[in-house]
Amino acid sequence: MTLNPLELDSSDVKSLRDCGISDEGIEDLIQVCFVFSVLNRLADAFDFEIPQGNGLRNQSKVMYWWGYKLTSFIG
Repeated sequence: MTLNPLELDSSDVKSLRDCGISDEGIEDLIQVCFVFSVLNRLADAFDFEIPQGNGLRNQSKVMYWWGYKLTSFIG
C-alpha cells in the first residue's frame, strides 16, 4: 500500500476478507498505514529525533496504554 498503491485492486481486499478480516478491520489497517506514512514523511522532512533507552521505553508505554485510538480520525 505504501510502496505501490497503484497496484492495489479489489483482489487485495478480497484476500483480506478471505482471511476473516472485516471491512471495519480493513479500514483500520488503511488508517494505520496512512498515519505511519504521514509520520514517516514528517519525520524525514523535520529530521525527527528517535528516542533512545528510557525515552523510547516511556513513549512505548504511552502508546500501549492509550493505543492507536488517539491517532484515529474516526471516533
